[in-house]
Amino acid sequence: MNVVLSVVLILISATLTAVAAATVWWMLHAWRSPSALRRTEFERRPDEPALSFSLLVPARHEEAVLAATLTSLTNSAHPDFEVVVIVGHDDPGTEQVARAAAANAPELIRVVVDDSVPKNKPKALNRALPLCRGEIVGVFDAEDDVDPRLLRVVDT
Repeated sequence: MNVVLSVVLILISATLTAVAAATVWWMLHAWRSPSALRRTEFERRPDEPALSFSLLVPARHEEAVLAATLTSLTNSAHPDFEVVVIVGHDDPGTEQVARAAAANAPELIRVVVDDSVPKNKPKALNRALPLCRGEIVGVFDAEDDVDPRLLRVVDT
């Protein structure tokens, strides 16, 4: 009985090792060149976007990087999204950057002031969540670099 169990366990281990090795080999070779990577991508759907997005950006003492992130988000190739920047009531520098970005793109960017104490990201996000208009809510850090195609890919 013990011999049979041992043989079964060895066969299962060998099978799992082979699957793992094949997966690692595939991953390494799929990403080796741009043409190999393109061959492994999901099929693109030509459908028109159907979803709307609310993109939350909690920012605290992020005045050095926030403007670039907001510019990146507003350059999205998707037609239906909003950017909601959440700043603390005690952070005038970050609020100034957020409001300047909102003035440049008022149809896309809104600024929400979080007056909760103590300050933390969950409280800031909870403050803005009821104000979201989109069907899908995404959260970005203030220093993120976002590909303009991201929302289109998520929508498919």
